[in-house]
Amino acid sequence: MLFCFFPKDSDNVFLTISARALDPALNIIAIVDDPDSAEKLLAAGADKIIDPYEICGTKTHQMLIKPEITNILDETVFGQHDLNIAQIEIPCGSTLENCRISRLNLQQKHHLLVIGVVDKDSGEELHFLIGEPEINLQAGDVLVVMGSNRQIKAFAAEVSQSCGSNSP
Repeated sequence: MLFCFFPKDSDNVFLTISARALDPALNIIAIVDDPDSAEKLLAAGADKIIDPYEICGTKTHQMLIKPEITNILDETVFGQHDLNIAQIEIPCGSTLENCRISRLNLQQKHHLLVIGVVDKDSGEELHFLIGEPEINLQAGDVLVVMGSNRQIKAFAAEVSQSCGSNSP
């Protein structure tokens, strides 16, 4: 594998052409400063082009439209390096029984992202929360969450506590 990360696109094109001539099977990844250079690098034989301006633009857009998801992924992937997905069943008498998913505030309280729920009344199918109607949790439902191992354990401990002040 070869990374072409010269500051000038022309140097990356030259390196790509030279490397491709030496080894046709080589995996070549190149960075571009000018988006117009992407086509030249691909023509020269690069397999993957990295455009930092496109990455920054996409990241900014995601931060504006999905700040919770972006914050969790940033903290987990770039901060703690501890990203896990877990299934947490709602037991009888849990503080989450009869609680609406929208009221959980898991991102603020536990830095967790709820991916979906397996509603015991609907069968074994995972319902992703994007575009789903509001769901009231019941004993036996399973929440699928993403976050660090420590945060997941803290949330699981809270879920198993006896009934408290949660209301729908």
